[in-house]
Amino acid sequence: MTTLFVPVGKANQARRAAVWVFCCTLSWVGIFCGAPVSARQPVNPCAHQDLPRLIGEIQRHYQVTDSFRASFAEQIVPLSGEPKMRHGKIYLQKPGKMRWDFAAPDNETIVCDGTTLYSYQPDLNQVVEVPISRAFSSSAATAFLLGVGRLEQDFQPAWPASQPADGSVGVVLRPKPGQGTGQTVDLEVDPHTCSIKAVRIEDQIGNVTRLEFLNPQTNVGLDASMFHFNVPAGADVVRAP
Repeated sequence: MTTLFVPVGKANQARRAAVWVFCCTLSWVGIFCGAPVSARQPVNPCAHQDLPRLIGEIQRHYQVTDSFRASFAEQIVPLSGEPKMRHGKIYLQKPGKMRWDFAAPDNETIVCDGTTLYSYQPDLNQVVEVPISRAFSSSAATAFLLGVGRLEQDFQPAWPASQPADGSVGVVLRPKPGQGTGQTVDLEVDPHTCSIKAVRIEDQIGNVTRLEFLNPQTNVGLDASMFHFNVPAGADVVRAP
């Protein structure tokens, strides 16, 4: 389970930010790669096939993608309570930079500059600030965030109980022993491009978060200022000890 070290009274916002960045980090695994399929590749390089080959294709796409932007739709299904939907835009730049902008009415901004994670909720005028080194209990997640992860070394892949109905290819990732306790992560992969279309994470108590990525663009120019966070005037700043 992803763990952030912050004062107990401020922990909910930090944990939520960590879940988002963990989703995003593991999505760098295939990094939402919409890269064109080369003429030397099979037509469906990530079609349902032998698992090691599929993982190798996802890893290859991860390695050739340096930046990414897309819209996203998120659904949170708690163990108890009503499901919640949110949406917004996401931007990523290797190594380790990302930005999530959540749309109204659930305004929130999460920024990682490669060193520090910031989560800002304007309705509370509060910023949670956590070094990357303290943000994750999984070293595998941190490795992928920094652009040096290896799927076959860090995760134990498996087929899901059933494949997605829309023709995507499903694969389950679990961190290997020694890589942290981690959540169960289900990926939905485009069989033609190996792009990751959706990420589903179930935590240890049964809460489920699913992210779907829409209109992805890869290897695009992103302004460096997008990954620099300025604390708003008067905001309450909570820092990890």
